[in-house]
Amino acid sequence: RGWLLLYTVEGAGILDTGVRQLTMVPGHAVLLEPDAVFTYCREPDNESWGHYWIAFQAASHWRDWLGWPRVGPHIGYLAASSGQRPELEEALAALNSNFLDTSPMKAELDHNLLEQLILRYRNLLPAQSYAGLDPRIAKAQAFIEQHFNRTFSLAEVAAAANVSTSGLAHLFKQHTGMTVLSWRDEKRMMRAAQLLRSTRQSISSISAEVGYVDPPFFTRTFKRLVGQTPRQYRNRG
Repeated sequence: RGWLLLYTVEGAGILDTGVRQLTMVPGHAVLLEPDAVFTYCREPDNESWGHYWIAFQAASHWRDWLGWPRVGPHIGYLAASSGQRPELEEALAALNSNFLDTSPMKAELDHNLLEQLILRYRNLLPAQSYAGLDPRIAKAQAFIEQHFNRTFSLAEVAAAANVSTSGLAHLFKQHTGMTVLSWRDEKRMMRAAQLLRSTRQSISSISAEVGYVDPPFFTRTFKRLVGQTPRQYRNRG
């Protein structure tokens, strides 16, 4: 249940969250929070995909630095320019080299080098065109992710974000490319996918746990967003 950072060096890969697919090319990085559900593989039209992946537990004082712009629930994304890549890739290479080392201070250096890398990514945020997520949208996202499995109104989300209902609808779409309910549904499907993969709960039980009182409606929604029925998804493993 740790974090995962993926950074592409060459070629191209696909990150599949079940609900969406992200194409990863050199300089692209995704940060996956502990509750993210995903698979990743080489992009079929590319002969190779060179990438670093780092699995880690986040120190408490790193949390503010890990607030990357989100492209979905629990998925942060950053794209480094060609000028920014060398510094990042040097830091990644140093971390990888130390990970393979057996020196007495290996663990301490691993931690220190990872913190440096996280800070380097944090430094990218002001340079990104999508930096500085409106705090009202961050509050709305937090409310949705906390209450995703119950029925709530747009007015409740707007109140939590200290903005009007119409203002929330406009800002949320502007910052995320999605509606409030689409964001909620994506969170529900990610949680459902997690349960389908990791438990033997019945589909009706999972339907109720993620906020659907009608299992057939849950199945239709899951298939619309993920492309498979819950049973097909579970059988795929």
